[in-house]
Amino acid sequence: MIQRDSFAHSHPLVNALYYVAVVGIATFCLHPVILIMSYLAAMTYAASLRGWRHVLRLNLTFVIPGMLIVAVLNPTFNHYGVTPLVVLNDGNSITVEAIVYGVILALSLAVVINWFVSINLVMTRDKFVYLFGRILPVGSLVLAMVFRFVPLFQRQFRTIRHGQQSLGRAPRQVRLWRRPHAWVTIWSIMLTWALENAITTADSMKARGYGQHHRTSFAIYRMRTREWLLVGLILLLTVLLVVSISTHQLMAQYNPTIMVTGFASAHLTPLSMLGLVAATVLVWLPLILRLFAAWRWRKVGHAGTAHATLPDYFRVPTTDSQRKYHTTQEGARL
Repeated sequence: MIQRDSFAHSHPLVNALYYVAVVGIATFCLHPVILIMSYLAAMTYAASLRGWRHVLRLNLTFVIPGMLIVAVLNPTFNHYGVTPLVVLNDGNSITVEAIVYGVILALSLAVVINWFVSINLVMTRDKFVYLFGRILPVGSLVLAMVFRFVPLFQRQFRTIRHGQQSLGRAPRQVRLWRRPHAWVTIWSIMLTWALENAITTADSMKARGYGQHHRTSFAIYRMRTREWLLVGLILLLTVLLVVSISTHQLMAQYNPTIMVTGFASAHLTPLSMLGLVAATVLVWLPLILRLFAAWRWRKVGHAGTAHATLPDYFRVPTTDSQRKYHTTQEGARL
């Protein structure tokens, strides 16, 4: 459970719309300034949810080595550009443009991976089912199971490995030529567990009538004024950024020559400045909401005022209806 995060406790529509916007920007917008801001924002927000140790370990052991591989492979197989550095024997050349474009592609990949760290925490299974359960009941269930399968698989793998260690049959406890057999035993148990778990989940959902036309469902999410304002703000910022990119006010070109506009003083226009401001606010929006909620909480704590100024997940229920709704929310989150 995520504690005291205003964005994570927002309506699922707000979370889904936001992540579609930022992941789409990281995928299709190759402007270096926007990608660097997105990388820092994604890593900082993921660290605020999971901790800096987890995020730094992920980036140092997986993201940065992956970036280096992409940055090296791109100029090896792509030879476009007009600034050659090395001419190969077959007549092709390694160019500056191909190297820079490989670095940009690697940075885009790193941004998406860091955003997905927070997506796995914010977009929970119940949010996916709430958003797509009526439209695509089977697809939403499969997607929710896929996101749920990875942590369950890791947890079950540790359980089986500890069980094998207690029997003295772990790969590190046996002789070298018996280690392949030990690994095959562990993965065989894992495969059997995964298939049985999928069948059990499918039978359980079928017995509960999931996907039936007349089946009713209960949701704890409500679109309030705050959520509608966030939806409008996300759409406005995204439109401003898309317009700036489509009109070449924030342009990044790497073939045949490198041309980047929108951040140097010589290329600054009102529309490019609006696009940069929109991109900055958009990628840092979850942290802005988190800091604003913490500031309100601290202000209320110092002033000793009523609970009306607190965020919903900080409020103490006072009436019977509020207590009932608060109990339902807490029970669903747990």
